[in-house]
Amino acid sequence: MSKILRFKEIDSTNKYGIENFDTLSDRLLIIADSQRAGRGRMQKNWFSPPGINLYASFIIKYPKFDISISSWIGGLAALDVARELLPGNKDLWIKWPNDIYCRERKLAGVLCETVSDTHNNIRGVVIGIGININMAKEQLDSIDRPATSIFNETGKVSDIAAAYEMLLKQIQIFTEKAEQSQERLYMSWKEENRIIGRKVNVDILGKTLLDAKVIDIKRSGCLYVIDENGGFHELYSGDVSIKAFE
Repeated sequence: MSKILRFKEIDSTNKYGIENFDTLSDRLLIIADSQRAGRGRMQKNWFSPPGINLYASFIIKYPKFDISISSWIGGLAALDVARELLPGNKDLWIKWPNDIYCRERKLAGVLCETVSDTHNNIRGVVIGIGININMAKEQLDSIDRPATSIFNETGKVSDIAAAYEMLLKQIQIFTEKAEQSQERLYMSWKEENRIIGRKVNVDILGKTLLDAKVIDIKRSGCLYVIDENGGFHELYSGDVSIKAFE
């Protein structure tokens, strides 16, 4: 049965989950009031001030699904939490591969890390999720890219403890859906991406490598794009920025 392990402060919930994987329970949600060294994708820092946001990691041992779809579980769970906290908001979506956006501003992110044995056999995955809950505009402005929070969208302080309970419920639901049908989970995740048909810049390690238009998101999870010269590319990683919202 899933449960929650809470810390007042920690380096990062993902780091703790990986380093203590053997002794932690399956389907455990690790949460923290603050992180000293929160991390996002591509080794980026995740700004983690105390007591105002959601910082969590979910442990899945010996998953009954392809490990590569773990970010779909985290992304869909985070999206549903955002929708519960922002009822009626039609501007929430997943930006490939695993960020949650409200309009053109980042609200949440997902970082999945695999745990393997000494023979490279997969033993499980740690799904890290961060959601900006009660962060004020002044703090959001200090982030290196456009960002928002639940508070910034509503002007109201949200109950973070309730948000953790929402997250635990949703991530359990989507883990079970992954075990039942990876194809249906893919279709749900793809449908929530509003990037298909948009013009994007693709950056890798801070360098713009591609100016392209998104054609599709394939079953493998890769982004299928066409560049300005008519060449097609399958992208499995990179930082994608939308050139313009239409």
